[in-house]
Formats: sequence, structure tokens, C-alpha cells
Amino acid sequence: MKYPSIIVVVKYRFKWIEDSFCRRRGKSYCFLPKSVLGAEEIIDERGCELVILRVNRCSGQCLSFSFPNPITGRTSVHAKCCRMTDSEWVTTELMCNDGPRPIKIPSAVQCDCFDCAIH
Repeated sequence: MKYPSIIVVVKYRFKWIEDSFCRRRGKSYCFLPKSVLGAEEIIDERGCELVILRVNRCSGQCLSFSFPNPITGRTSVHAKCCRMTDSEWVTTELMCNDGPRPIKIPSAVQCDCFDCAIH
């Protein structure tokens, strides 16, 4: 049976690729870039004045790759995405026809690489 050894080699090689990438780039290449701090979030609610809030967003690159899997005959995918791991709430009030309405929007404080969601 050749296939189990192929799987072990494939997993080992990709683990090495991921480890060497992380060592070269640091723990993660997913961050709060200074140029993106305070990105504008437009709040446009019916019956309220337009409000622009500044919130932090995560940005960066995480290790992702795909390869043909000889066992399944399909493409195997390893995908990491940059995600917010900690946030704080930015609050404001919308001035609406029926009176002020408080709102809060999450703003990134910390980011990291995680498995991407499959939709």
C-alpha cells in the first residue's frame, strides 16, 4: 500500500512549508496596518442622518495553498484567512426622525490567521 506513505509525506512537506513561512514572517502576516487604522464605516439608516465612523480592520496575508490529491483525485486545499481575534465597540448616536438611536460597531484590536470558512 503506497498511499499512506504519500499522505504522510504530503502532510510533512506542507507542515514544513507552513512552519518555515511562519518563522520567516513571524507568527502571522495578519495585522492591523497603520494605513488602514480608522477605516471609514458609513452608516446609512432610513430616516436617520448619514454617519461615518472610523473603525479598525484586519488586513494581511495568511498561508494558503492547494494541490492535487492522488488519493481522492480531487484538489486538497489548505487556506488560512486574516480574522479579527479581539475587538472593542465604537459607539455613536444616529440622529433619526423619531429621535436619537444609539448604535455600536466592532473595531479590531488584534488580528491573526485562522482556517477560512467554506461557504
